[in-house]
Amino acid sequence: MLCRQAWIMTPQHANPRQTKDVEALFSVPVAAFELGGPAPLDGLGSNEAALVRTASTSRQGDFAAGRACAHQAMAALGRPRSPVLIGPSRSPVWPTGLTGSITHTTGLTIAVVAE
Repeated sequence: MLCRQAWIMTPQHANPRQTKDVEALFSVPVAAFELGGPAPLDGLGSNEAALVRTASTSRQGDFAAGRACAHQAMAALGRPRSPVLIGPSRSPVWPTGLTGSITHTTGLTIAVVAE
């Protein structure tokens, strides 16, 4: 696993890092994963890699980190690996039945995925 589980809330998972405050925010299964730094491009699917092929090395690493965390969050929810592409507004395009967010700043990437 490349990313570290930040938290996951599903009927099947009890996570000691959960708090009542976080639990109160969600009424659907949700998972969050984080990574402190860039990720290698070889973890991307071919459709995802094509989206950043001409981007700077820094952008490629951030993009790959976001997708790595998103893929792990989807897996934690019991979903198969699927590409997370880019929409017209540059936001992630999630597989059917999922929604989420990917954010990154210097040295930290977080992806949150929900059903």
